[in-house]
Amino acid sequence: MLIVACQSSVLASTATEVFSSIEKSTFTMTLLPTSTPTQMPAVLITPIITATPFNAIINADADVDQLIGKIFPGLCIGFNFAEFPSVDLQPSKLEFIEADVQPDPKLYWVSEIADSADKSRQAFVACKPEFCQDKIYVKNANTGKVFEINWDARMPWRPIQWITWINSDILTFFQSSNPDHGLIIAVNVDKREVLYESVVFPDYVCSTSTLTP
Repeated sequence: MLIVACQSSVLASTATEVFSSIEKSTFTMTLLPTSTPTQMPAVLITPIITATPFNAIINADADVDQLIGKIFPGLCIGFNFAEFPSVDLQPSKLEFIEADVQPDPKLYWVSEIADSADKSRQAFVACKPEFCQDKIYVKNANTGKVFEINWDARMPWRPIQWITWINSDILTFFQSSNPDHGLIIAVNVDKREVLYESVVFPDYVCSTSTLTP
């Protein structure tokens, strides 16, 4: 199967621009996020292949916290409530659902594709054209099985973006809640657990107010 993909070189000037975009745009995981063209094809969306994945050795949750800041620059990130839960904020419960879905742009609108560094897993964001709600899938290259990752804080009508592999087991991604904040999650796909979950804001929000998760 051949997947043709392209990558935009247009840089988003500020985090404000990223959050205020109402288009179903995607960004690559380079030092700065890049935006895709605002005009999408009427029928098919050419998927974005994310930048080279990390291949990090994770020894502690603090390692994940530090990498999140590098993967998502230009954002003001709250605390990791997967590591420090509170009465009001608990980490999401994950659900892995086996699915008969492939990253085929003839059948689905595939907005992002990301391979792990060792090519053992492939993650992709896709939706059905007739009822487009972003879902994130992980394909095991050895077995060919595909699983949808669902979590209880997921917002069905909001885009899922910036999928990046920290290593062969840990996948991180972003979902915007509204133009002023969103959610970053890191999932250990092998153990099927949330390692990192935090509310994030554009820098301008944090510079004018006290950050609350």
